[in-house]
Amino acid sequence: MAQVTLRVELPLETLVKLKHTADALGVSVNRFIQNQLEAQVCDDLPPYKSNDLTKAAS
Repeated sequence: MAQVTLRVELPLETLVKLKHTADALGVSVNRFIQNQLEAQVCDDLPPYKSNDLTKAAS
């Protein structure tokens, strides 16, 4: 698994909402954001085709 580090500046009100939501789900704010981001990115990606990587590398 690859690791990506993002720095995001959020309004305090947004951070408070994220904290309450994460607490209700029993996860950390970082884990909640990671899960939401991963789900959004995966939904937006086209279906994976193994030959796509070989084309990109050439």
